[in-house]
Amino acid sequence: MQPTSQICRLLAVGDIMLHGKIGKAIETGTDPFAPVAPLLQKKHLLFGNLETLASKARVPHNASAGKYVCPDSAIPLLKKHGFNIVNLGHNHLYDWGNEGVEHTMALLKEAGIAFGGAGKSPEEAGRPVYVTCPGCGLKYAFLCFTGTYNTTSAKNGYLGCPPDHKCVPGLFAEAKRNADIIVASIHGGTCMNEWPAPDMLKACRKAADLGAMVVLGHHAHVFNGIQEYGKSLIAYALPDFVRPMPFDDDELPKGMVHDSHDSFILEVDIAKDKIPNWQIYPCEFDDRPETRPAGKEAEKRSVERVLELSKDISEEKSGQKYLEAATSNFHETYTKNLWKSFRRGGLKWFMQRLMTLKPHHVSILFSGFFKAIKRNAKP
Repeated sequence: MQPTSQICRLLAVGDIMLHGKIGKAIETGTDPFAPVAPLLQKKHLLFGNLETLASKARVPHNASAGKYVCPDSAIPLLKKHGFNIVNLGHNHLYDWGNEGVEHTMALLKEAGIAFGGAGKSPEEAGRPVYVTCPGCGLKYAFLCFTGTYNTTSAKNGYLGCPPDHKCVPGLFAEAKRNADIIVASIHGGTCMNEWPAPDMLKACRKAADLGAMVVLGHHAHVFNGIQEYGKSLIAYALPDFVRPMPFDDDELPKGMVHDSHDSFILEVDIAKDKIPNWQIYPCEFDDRPETRPAGKEAEKRSVERVLELSKDISEEKSGQKYLEAATSNFHETYTKNLWKSFRRGGLKWFMQRLMTLKPHHVSILFSGFFKAIKRNAKP
């Protein structure tokens, strides 16, 4: 293919959650992407994290909440709005067992949408997915990683590839041999925390060191900062792009209310061997099923907040702020979430979750525990 442009415009969005009231709206003819369609059409390539899988059987697996599922008709909407590739490697990958994964893959293939992040082994899940840009003619390799709890059990029929797995350097080496540009997608970090978790910070930078020109994080639901790191660009967390509102009470810190949610579409302008330029297109959504371009107030708020969070990372302040936020939120959100899941999945599931804990999770647990004791001890 002969190049038609010297610059490739990659657009990327975070979690696409088409379950619940949004799934029902899609079945009755509502298009949740329609208001932002003109923004999505600005792309040469369009990436998103498809957080809800489709399933015909709809039999929840093990400790699955049994709610993160989209109708089959949602997949053609992704094609309609220009999505070239989606990530399937996330903590809801195996909510519907083999059937859900295979049914979703079949629908994506039928729609002509590439996908990565899921396979019969970590090596297969992390294998590069190649997409040729129709605008510039460059060949892209997308590598999708996650270490979240629903993707690591060898007993599952489909797995994700953790970003620290031993196969990862070899996967990047393969991508370098076969592609012009490497993009890494990493699903991880801590939900509702505006600063990247230590393991997420490390994973994203490792991906850049191994050759990713662009690193796209997601899973936090909110946005984190964006950093020029060496010759690479790292977006540590893309915010939710489409999801039903309001959040469940086990997803939010105590007292936090989300009537609306700030989001954005990330634009990355890529030229081979140059540090990518970037900008954001702020969006917002509420209890209505569509995501919309942000109003002036929300647009200003989002741009300012992204710049603030990016500055925290560049000034090495994000680590302390992450720990403060994670500690204050732990017993107000994660204990509720863990208890719900324990009741669904039992002891086996709980032990599986323990295997995914990182060292900083232990420090957060004890710090939050002692802070709770102090608060309760006050007269």
